[in-house]
Amino acid sequence: MISDAAKKAGIHNPFRFQGQYYDHETGLHYNRHRYYDPVIGRFVSKDPIGLAGGLNIYQYAPNAVQWIDPLGLKGFFKRCSFNAPSGKKHNVYQQEIDWDLPVNTRDGVKTNLELASEGKSPFVVKNGKYSQLNLHHSKQDANGSLFELSADTHQKFYGTNALHPHLPNAHPNNPVNRDEFNGDREAYWKERASAQKGKSSCGCP
Repeated sequence: MISDAAKKAGIHNPFRFQGQYYDHETGLHYNRHRYYDPVIGRFVSKDPIGLAGGLNIYQYAPNAVQWIDPLGLKGFFKRCSFNAPSGKKHNVYQQEIDWDLPVNTRDGVKTNLELASEGKSPFVVKNGKYSQLNLHHSKQDANGSLFELSADTHQKFYGTNALHPHLPNAHPNNPVNRDEFNGDREAYWKERASAQKGKSSCGCP
């Protein structure tokens, strides 16, 4: 919220919930894939991914204090911090993962927990199909937040402003160093698995 002093000084803050930008003309909050009405506390259009985003196709998130919906698609758990081996510190927004989910691999059937313990990405089930999770940089920014995004959702919205605003180019100021990030990603999933074994409430030690 912007203070009364700032308002009197003519300072306007357009940022609302995570991922939202105030549209002065309509009074709605732009949320990448659709608009949110702050008066009724709901989106004004159906969720583009249907029931994959939850049973209530108009809600922002089950609990706006603990959840976010930065893309206007599906709510994520509240953020946690990840101190990467590269020295970077990221806010990470996580999906709910079935750690006992069996996955066929080249080395036989393994659970999501076993995969993550090896530094590999686990899977979620979307519309009855397995979809591997990507650890995705927000807006291609190497220093920005990270999202656990399913491959299915990533492919569906590939190239959109919400995911890749700079394609076919990298981020102009903070491009992702892929070799560096590969190590960070492996460490992240190992820490996620370790946190699950210890039943951490956040998931990032």
